[in-house]
Amino acid sequence: MPVLKWYEKLIVHAAILAVTIFLGVTVWLMVDMGYDSAAISTGLIYFTGLIIALTEMNKLNESEK
Repeated sequence: MPVLKWYEKLIVHAAILAVTIFLGVTVWLMVDMGYDSAAISTGLIYFTGLIIALTEMNKLNESEK
């Protein structure tokens, strides 16, 4: 498995934060406009991907030790 340097981890976490903010605003606007089912499915798909991404980052961190 590849070993990520500190700045690569920083870039990954910044990207996750940026996508979280973007999709949070998107879901909020969907709910505000009345597209509740689309907002729920978008949120569920994103948070499933977020859990997978954080799990993979955790595996990389554990493999470095």
